[in-house]
Amino acid sequence: MAMRQRKLVLALCGAAAGSAGLASSAPGDIGFPEGYRRWTHVKSAIGHPPPGDPPLRFDGIHHIYANEAAIEGYRSGTFADGAVLVFDRFGIEESKLGIEPSKRLSIDVMVRDSKRFAANGGWGFERFDADGRGIIDEVERQQCVSCHRRVEDRAMVFSRFEDPQAAGSAP
Repeated sequence: MAMRQRKLVLALCGAAAGSAGLASSAPGDIGFPEGYRRWTHVKSAIGHPPPGDPPLRFDGIHHIYANEAAIEGYRSGTFADGAVLVFDRFGIEESKLGIEPSKRLSIDVMVRDSKRFAANGGWGFERFDADGRGIIDEVERQQCVSCHRRVEDRAMVFSRFEDPQAAGSAP
C-alpha cells in the first residue's frame, strides 16, 4: 500500500476509534478520548497559586489537545458537534534542569454535542484519573458548565489556538 494511502487509512481508523471511544447514549457519560496525544497540540501552560496559598484545581502543567473538528472551531469561532478538547494535567517537579512534569493528575474532556448537552451550552464535560477512570460527579460537571459560561462569547472555550498555518503567525 502506498504511503499516502496508508496514512489515509490510519487517519480514518483513528477518527473512527476516537468517535467510538467518545460515543455514549447517557447524558454526561463521555468515553475516554483514545489517541488524543496524536491530535493537534493547542498550547501548554503552567498554573500555580501564589506562595503560601492552598493548591488550586488547575495547578500543574497543562497540555491542551484538539481533534480536527475542534481545530476548525478555533479557526471559525464556532465549534460544531463532534469537536473534542482535552486538558491533560500533570504535577510539577523541580529538577536540576528546571521545571518538569511529574505524574499525570487528570484528563479533562469537553465534547460538543448540541442536542445531547443542550442544557450545558452544547458541551459535555468529563474528568478522568491517570488510569483513564471517570472521576467527575454531577456537581463537579455543573461547576465546569458554570465556569465555562463565563466565556460564552468564545463558544465556552477558554484556550486560544495560534494557528501556525495562518498568515502572520509565528512558526
